Amino acid sequence: MNETHTKHLKPWGVYQFPWGIATKHRKGDWDRVFISLQEIDVSRLDVVVNDDGILIKGIREE
Repeated sequence: MNETHTKHLKPWGVYQFPWGIATKHRKGDWDRVFISLQEIDVSRLDVVVNDDGILIKGIREE
């Protein structure tokens, strides 16, 4: 197999909430949330995601 054509998969979890769907990386960081037909990238934000909604606590420092 040619390594240049190998796609490395990341370990994601998909969670369903009353307001939509969210994906979370195995290490614990939320990645994206889907509300209706809208996709929101929260990977660089410090967020709390639960049944009540999404709380943005701040921007994560790189």
